[in-house]
Amino acid sequence: MKSDPRNWDGYKRQVDEILELSANLSDEQKMMAEMFDNKIVSLGFPLIHIAMRDHLTMSEFAWLDFTAQIAAVDGLIVTWQEKRRFDAVRPFSAIRYVYGDEVVRAWGGPGEGTTRFPANQWQSFLNVADHPEYPSASACACSATAQVMRIFTGTDELNWGVTYKQGSSYIEPGITPKTDITCTFGPGRSSRRSAPRAGYGEEPTSGTRWR
Repeated sequence: MKSDPRNWDGYKRQVDEILELSANLSDEQKMMAEMFDNKIVSLGFPLIHIAMRDHLTMSEFAWLDFTAQIAAVDGLIVTWQEKRRFDAVRPFSAIRYVYGDEVVRAWGGPGEGTTRFPANQWQSFLNVADHPEYPSASACACSATAQVMRIFTGTDELNWGVTYKQGSSYIEPGITPKTDITCTFGPGRSSRRSAPRAGYGEEPTSGTRWR
């Protein structure tokens, strides 16, 4: 397996990819990561948007909301089973394992921008959950919700977004974003890309896992 530390080249390549993404975080990527970290915004608000857009009745919205929640819970049961089976480390463990106290270039923390520091001091943009990295619970819940949208409406395209005011980041308040930003998304896709950029997971569509 590519991410097996015994395959050193593949394992190090994944670490370097995370460091590269961390060093080049844009304001939009930071706010997208924060948006998907807020499950009310990323999972709940899209359903409300659909109800308003498609003029759903109360019973139709109840069916949509209940089905989406059941789909997410069913998916998360399997996700936690697989988390236990793979027991995959988070990127901060892999980065420290590969580089130790060597100096790396990456996001240096709130308000610090991109800088250089020992790898064992690296931190992800978002706080890391205390459970194995693979498979992603957030990506599972978003994908399940997107599937319910496709069944109910024929598409998971929302044509909708969330606007964040200048300096409204809760990780970098008063700093990020530099100007107002509107983040648009489809819940089954963009959540998968936000994890590696935010530093709390690798790209789940790549077929690789940290070990």
